[in-house]
Amino acid sequence: MARSDRRWWPFGRKSTSTADAAPTTSVASPTPTPASAPVTRDPLIPRPPENPFSAFWASGRVPTRANEFLNMAARASALGKERSFQVLQLREGSSVLDVGCGNGRDVARLMELVGPTGEVWGVDNSAVMINEAKAAYPRALFVEGDVNRLPFKDNFFDAVRAERVLMHLDDPFHAFAEMLRVTKPGGMVLSMDADCENYYIHPCDPVVFQRFISYTSRRILKHSRLSLELYDELVKQGAQPIIELTAALPGTAETLRADMATQSPISAYAFFNPAARLHAVQAGVITEAESEEMARDIQKGLDDGTILFLQNQIIVAIQKPESEG
Repeated sequence: MARSDRRWWPFGRKSTSTADAAPTTSVASPTPTPASAPVTRDPLIPRPPENPFSAFWASGRVPTRANEFLNMAARASALGKERSFQVLQLREGSSVLDVGCGNGRDVARLMELVGPTGEVWGVDNSAVMINEAKAAYPRALFVEGDVNRLPFKDNFFDAVRAERVLMHLDDPFHAFAEMLRVTKPGGMVLSMDADCENYYIHPCDPVVFQRFISYTSRRILKHSRLSLELYDELVKQGAQPIIELTAALPGTAETLRADMATQSPISAYAFFNPAARLHAVQAGVITEAESEEMARDIQKGLDDGTILFLQNQIIVAIQKPESEG
């Protein structure tokens, strides 16, 4: 992927972003009000185009289904989340930013980790989700904003995390650099994403399904193996990133039925529903007979409750150097 130095910088090299104004709420305030943290945006910098997933919950028409999807995903990935929190090295009094916070579900656990003297911030490009988060977690601070141009000063947080966010972006490396920019020297920056091309569904034929899901993931997602791409890029930039294969994202018949009901354009079911299988058949990736067998296996697993789908989650994190490079 071609990128200019202006859009990607390692470690302490200064961003050319003009987003250097922090929200007006005092960082020292123990009980800030969400309304006191306005976001300023340069009108000459357009919003990036929305991907189907962000559009799904950014619309005010579907907050209930969006919340159902996010809550289900949070429950399924609980072990991976907990490990990502450990990697952040949070302590009493830390300040942490959750990028792409959605309805703020992860904020509750983060507030426990930083204690009453710490601060937890959430940023999301959906006003609907930000309003949901403010109502649910009034002690945290939430702002509507864009990960490509975070509305915070340089060196603002002790730690910054994003989960299943960067994989949907046109330029995830620029977004990660923005996360790095707003992190204090010595702080941790972390991204956790699913390795969507290594996806397994029982009782489907594993050879056929691997061929199918690799093609489908690349078709649906902008970066289906974002964690590995990010790891490669960081190493090339001279970093020594932490990379961990954490708990697999598990799904059973019950969670798959709930997932199907959300009708999200990139829910788990969207990756192997009839439309996805037809697309793969038309592209010559699988045969019509293989598609039909896959459909029968999925339906059988749903009917008798034996279906199981597993998707690996990968953590990539770095510690921002104490001095600029």
